[in-house]
Amino acid sequence: MFVHIPRYSAFLLMSLLPFGLGAQETYESETDLPSGIKPSLSPPRSPEVALQSFVLVDGFNIELVASEPTIEDPVLIDWDIHGRMWVCEMRGFMMDIDATDQFEKNGRISILEDTDRDGQMDKATRFLDDLVLPRAMRVFQEGLLVAEHDKLWFVSDADGDLVPDGKELIDAEYATHGSVEHRPNGLLIGLDNWIYNSRSNKRYKRVDGAWVTEATENRGQWGITQDDYGRLFYNFHWSQLHADIAPPNTLTRNPHFKPTLSANATVSTDQFVYPIRMNTAINRGYRPGVLDTEGKLIRFASACSPWIYRGDAFPSHFKGDAFVCAPAANTIKHNLIVDKGLTVSGVNAYPDRDFLASTDERFRPVSLSGGPDGALYVVDMYRGIIQQADFMTPFLRRESERRKLEQPINLGRIYRIQSNSHDGNSLPDFNKLAPEQWVELLKHNNGWVRDKAQQWLVWERPEKAIAPLKALANGSDSLAAIHALWALDGMGIDTLELSLNLINHSHDKIAIHARAVAARQAKSGANAKQISAALSKIKTENVERTFHRVLALDEFDHQASHQPRLQIATQHHENPHIREALLSGLEKQELHFLDQLLHLEEWSQESSSKKLLIQELAAAALRRENSIEVGHLFQLALGSSWQAAAIREGLLIALLERDKPLQFPKSPGIKDPRFLTYLQWPGNQPSTRKEKSATALSSKEKALFAKGQTIYGSLCASCHGANGEGIIMLAPPLVNSEWVTGHPDRLARILLHGLEGSIDVNGKTYQSPKILPSMPPIGMMSNDELAATMTYIRRAWNHSASPVTSRDIQRNRDLTAAQTGAYQVSELIDFSDN
Repeated sequence: MFVHIPRYSAFLLMSLLPFGLGAQETYESETDLPSGIKPSLSPPRSPEVALQSFVLVDGFNIELVASEPTIEDPVLIDWDIHGRMWVCEMRGFMMDIDATDQFEKNGRISILEDTDRDGQMDKATRFLDDLVLPRAMRVFQEGLLVAEHDKLWFVSDADGDLVPDGKELIDAEYATHGSVEHRPNGLLIGLDNWIYNSRSNKRYKRVDGAWVTEATENRGQWGITQDDYGRLFYNFHWSQLHADIAPPNTLTRNPHFKPTLSANATVSTDQFVYPIRMNTAINRGYRPGVLDTEGKLIRFASACSPWIYRGDAFPSHFKGDAFVCAPAANTIKHNLIVDKGLTVSGVNAYPDRDFLASTDERFRPVSLSGGPDGALYVVDMYRGIIQQADFMTPFLRRESERRKLEQPINLGRIYRIQSNSHDGNSLPDFNKLAPEQWVELLKHNNGWVRDKAQQWLVWERPEKAIAPLKALANGSDSLAAIHALWALDGMGIDTLELSLNLINHSHDKIAIHARAVAARQAKSGANAKQISAALSKIKTENVERTFHRVLALDEFDHQASHQPRLQIATQHHENPHIREALLSGLEKQELHFLDQLLHLEEWSQESSSKKLLIQELAAAALRRENSIEVGHLFQLALGSSWQAAAIREGLLIALLERDKPLQFPKSPGIKDPRFLTYLQWPGNQPSTRKEKSATALSSKEKALFAKGQTIYGSLCASCHGANGEGIIMLAPPLVNSEWVTGHPDRLARILLHGLEGSIDVNGKTYQSPKILPSMPPIGMMSNDELAATMTYIRRAWNHSASPVTSRDIQRNRDLTAAQTGAYQVSELIDFSDN
């Protein structure tokens, strides 16, 4: 059954949580909904009736694929190479409003098939039963990966009869803490053949039948996806889309340096959603700014399960776009993705609507998936209560019970969305494909097919596929070439010569991935000096290629790669991404690199970005606690030059992070800087920071200031300008802004939760399109990092405002725990200045 629904116009939205709330509600208010909002009962609808509730953008249709009683409480789906749909059913989730018996063994994995090819699943096979709150699953090789509450298992089915042969424990501590929506999930098979998760700092790989677990960056909250080039995308309940600009594990190799920009980058700052019905059964529904005057949500607070579209059942311009679930709003959002290499941004595809919306309050889209046919599949948990019991507030409880939303449970639907012009795809019979034909599938227009082909090749390792894979890697199809490179790497084939031939390819992405594969093979024992020499010969290239070249150089002999690093640092020190890439690969080499920079003529002239790199190198070098290096660092810090001042700032940052004294060799004139004020350093006269009638900063506050300067240069300067002067089309000025130098709590709340709308600074109004419509929150940063950032901008540029402490930030976190979206200016205008 297909339904085509015309365009609509809607209002705004905000949300609660499917799998993604945040801080525990701190209000115990029994306040009722705002006057004029009178929600009615919202009884369950049959699948056929619910299908009529959808409002979908023009040119698409939505079709019911499966529903109860075949499936119950579905939370995600996956596919095998035979086109069968595997469904993870979390049947123990919120069986009543008190979550009674939530750890009962009633979860299951079902396999659905469309035997008569009419587009609807008509056969169900129960593959696994008796699971506790299963929430992550992935069809993998000859079996299934599944996360059952706190453990990660591999369940084999070698003969393919859909009956488990055995159950192998991969990780007994896959998820041991937190409520359901705060535990690891995802199990995404990446382009690099590793398996990644959201809300987790682990990744997994199966090598020669054995499971390998490796540390990785902690990402997101619920759901994880990738684009055609293997970049990972994820989100948080309050922020719909984030991404890693750098490949996994390339920015975290130096334990003495923490990147802040090229990982966990905010892709979309627009948190508005557009429901077409009341959404009153949410936490904080009584608070101003949560619902509009019609009772509709205004902003995301339950963003989950992002999906980068890579199929071929939508028009071609949809490729690479992002779709995000908003279950509390009963909508799915569509973001246009703009890829500029080191900057990936997303904007709402429609000015006042979402891609899909429903008038049915029980429509709860909790997961998205691309299918073998290229379509977008929507997993609808279909229930009244989607909030986990840990966050069931008195207000939400009363609203749910009053409107009878707690029952029924154990329903669920799965829908397919595709373009009206799409005629459907037919899958090849994978069982009959020769290895060479699997290689040809790497050219397919549907990312699902390409992924499955690569995974099969890595699993089977057919010798007959090696030659055609190498030929494909040298071909003109960029996506096929990239898949071929990673397939060969996953098969354990030496591709050193092939990768070296491709590292200067005319296509940026092929060159970037060739460098990544070469770097990985160098790490595993190939000829590192040969690769390093090849990379070192490159003279000029664009910033994106340079960024990835630095990351590749990180794997090789440091001495051999110092010269190209120095050239890159000199040419690109203004780019914060490249500064992070340089620092990430200099473990144990920070001081040597710093020494070399200081002897370059180009580094005799002062600039803010050069200061930041010197400061970061000094801080990282001191964190190593090498006694010989410490003495040398302190000698470099003495003097009146701008370079010495930058080194001192770096040393102060590192010293005041410590909880015990630093041991270092005694040298004439050197004392422990923790017992010196900043102005006691010889020759220190930072005129740009001389505060007028300002209280002198303590040593600890000066270290915060220096740390904040680093964060500002990496994270904030790209919008507000290196000197806080603001940038047209991006952000207003910070210099002499009453929003910066005024009450610190007001500024803290802006950083924690964001700010949107027009704003007056020094009597001048700034609004879209002169600036971005909103400032995204950076509350995911630590209290110390936020305090440092605030202290810096409140004392830089001749400001004389008071410094800020971590306790100040925590106090504001506690006071605003119920804030679920960005502030409006009107909400913060009443703060009196210091």
